[in-house]
Amino acid sequence: MDIISKPHYFSIVVAVLFIITAYLFTTAYQRHASNQQRAAAAAVQMRLLTLHEEEMTRRKQASARARRFVAKAKTVGLSQDKWAVYGVNIQESVTFAELELILKQTVNARAYYFKPITLQIKSKAAAKLDDRNESTAKPASAGPPSPPASASASADKPDQGDLLLTLKGAFLVRTR
Repeated sequence: MDIISKPHYFSIVVAVLFIITAYLFTTAYQRHASNQQRAAAAAVQMRLLTLHEEEMTRRKQASARARRFVAKAKTVGLSQDKWAVYGVNIQESVTFAELELILKQTVNARAYYFKPITLQIKSKAAAKLDDRNESTAKPASAGPPSPPASASASADKPDQGDLLLTLKGAFLVRTR
């Protein structure tokens, strides 16, 4: 019984070798694919840990700066109870000269500090355009249409400025 003389035995052996080789190839490929996924997940995790470490370093530095500032403020004699807070909430029509005067008053000095929250300056033309856009965006209501708020306000008092100013903030003033 020679393998060469019996072609079916040879075919069976080749088929079995092919199946074994295919099985070994697929298992090796699956291990390779899972190792690639683990490597990608490890790279992402490493990047996240690096970002977390950088964030913690920034927080430690900010905390150290804040501690140094508080320590220096205490040595100079600054304390929270030596400052008075005066809120600022201006929403009115102003001229260019009045706007310049208001903005000059918001600079900082040794005895006071202005802490701005909001500053918005609009020309009256832009404000009227905004009012028109808002009134066209609102759904129609039953009853007669009401005049825009700017029209009723301008009927009550004369036009006093070219700009609409909104300034919110607070003055921190050192008390003696």
